[in-house]
Amino acid sequence: MSDATLRELERAAREGGDAAAWTRLALARARAGLDAGRAALQALLRDPAAPVRELLVAGVTPAPRALGRELPAISHTSGPLRAPIDAGLDLGGGRVALVAGDELLGVDLIDAAVVWRQRRPEVAMQTAPVRVGGQLAELSGAGALLLGWFDGRTGGDAHTLPLPDEVQPAQPEEAEYARTGLVALDATRCASVVEGPGDGWWACFHDLERGALLRTVRLASTTPPWPIEAGGALVTDADGALAAWEPDGTPRWSVRVGQEGLPLAGSRAHVVARVHADGAWAVALLGADDGRRRATLPRDWLAAMLAGDLVVGSTARPDEARALVEAWTQGGALRWARELPWPRGHGLDLHAAGDVLVVVRSERALAPHALETTALDLASGETLWTRAAPDDESLVLPAAGLLLAVGPTEGWFRRATPLRRLGPA
Repeated sequence: MSDATLRELERAAREGGDAAAWTRLALARARAGLDAGRAALQALLRDPAAPVRELLVAGVTPAPRALGRELPAISHTSGPLRAPIDAGLDLGGGRVALVAGDELLGVDLIDAAVVWRQRRPEVAMQTAPVRVGGQLAELSGAGALLLGWFDGRTGGDAHTLPLPDEVQPAQPEEAEYARTGLVALDATRCASVVEGPGDGWWACFHDLERGALLRTVRLASTTPPWPIEAGGALVTDADGALAAWEPDGTPRWSVRVGQEGLPLAGSRAHVVARVHADGAWAVALLGADDGRRRATLPRDWLAAMLAGDLVVGSTARPDEARALVEAWTQGGALRWARELPWPRGHGLDLHAAGDVLVVVRSERALAPHALETTALDLASGETLWTRAAPDDESLVLPAAGLLLAVGPTEGWFRRATPLRRLGPA
């Protein structure tokens, strides 16, 4: 096997990204006597049936659709962290972006290395950037509202674009206090949602590939519109209705769902919304293509997600220091429900990782840090394992089939271990 052939196979795998391309690369590297573990892992992340399991590192037995390999501590030698790690973003391909104070770190979980560092804007408007295809984008507000983005693979090729005049604050010093949101819509386009001068909210639709503003739309909402993405569209509250816009800013649909409707989550096919009608709250499942109601769940959820053919949500029971996590079918039937500890002031984040639902409980009131991670079987709700986080652990993030635990913060990351049905290594 020639070096040129191997380079061509690697280029095809990185550009095409499908399981077949990574399988060809893994098998070719193995035949050439080279390490094929990374390519095999990438193939299995995309297709659990790929014929390359024997090429994984000896002693690692990956679970279905929840693969990984144990990593050593990741050192980063470009200087000490300026602040604790307080947010992370899965970039795909075994890489994550971690927020450390005023900078971002790109970490390759498979090679166990920091591959780039990028300084954040002076006044960043979001906790973490938003992934738009291969770009990382975020809004900033130092003197004016700007949209900035750069290549999430390399940390380079930075660009900025000012938001239009009609959404800019009346005084430059007010920009850093503006209420904003940023939502990725497809591989190149996103929407920024901004509270403009006076009374009202606006949506600005951007094309990052062209570096262009496509359209600015005034939203029919006087309260924060809770923007989400569903089916490639921007979906927002619209004063008692829900409305959706195409990635170029043209209207897709608008429906009234009761006296009040708040989008909670979206997928390629559905919108999950919290709706208020007849004096009670419920959860509605709408079609992302037309806004028509598919099912109504007699629940009042604070957070939700769509995982496979299930709708998963959670609600707090602060008087009992418990939270209820439950899964419903898309036809409106309860599949399972589980209660978990939830003291007041704690956060509860839901992550789907193949056939596992990862629930991360964190302290948010004072010094934010992770407290406990619980893995539930997505199909049955059975508790698979629970992991208590050390006091100095600031973040737990499922990514690339790994459970990434970050901390302490004196210049290194603790470890990333395989996310398995029987517990992390």
